[in-house]
Amino acid sequence: MVRSTTAYGLVLFAVIVVSGCGSSSDDPVDTSNISMLEGTWVGECYDFADGDFTGFADWVEFYDGSNYRALLSIHDSQDCSGAYLAQKEMLGTFSVGSSLMTNSGVTAYQMDLSVGQVSVDGQIAGVDLSLYGYDAGSMLYDIFYIDGDNLYFGDYDTVDPSSAENRPTDIDFTVIYVKQ
Repeated sequence: MVRSTTAYGLVLFAVIVVSGCGSSSDDPVDTSNISMLEGTWVGECYDFADGDFTGFADWVEFYDGSNYRALLSIHDSQDCSGAYLAQKEMLGTFSVGSSLMTNSGVTAYQMDLSVGQVSVDGQIAGVDLSLYGYDAGSMLYDIFYIDGDNLYFGDYDTVDPSSAENRPTDIDFTVIYVKQ
């Protein structure tokens, strides 16, 4: 998922998962589609600003079976290389539901994420990383679309993905994760 700082904070992770998460009650779970996400997906490095702090951030997401891990790393280098100043890690589980045709005309898949554990490593004066991503116990109802080695998630500009009824209906093509 590179989204604006605000969208990243809200979205990301909602993509994290806790205890046995399932898809919403009306959506069939297609476990064969979980393997589509298998591996490591890296988001683009983007400008990060919070209060008086300015730096650069990136998201890295790991999918292994139905387990999920997301890292938000804050750097002082423009290419997000080198050591991070602070990092938020979110762990959980996910399930993939049925496919749907998005408003933009691509076939995406429903994804339900449950955040089980969250930790923050490092501190930046004036920046509260707990505000970015999701907290333990959170659920996210998202969609995703894979085009080659590019992964895209739902567009959160007009929805609150904290309920299945408000799941995005379109893809945000401005935030790209590349498979490693």
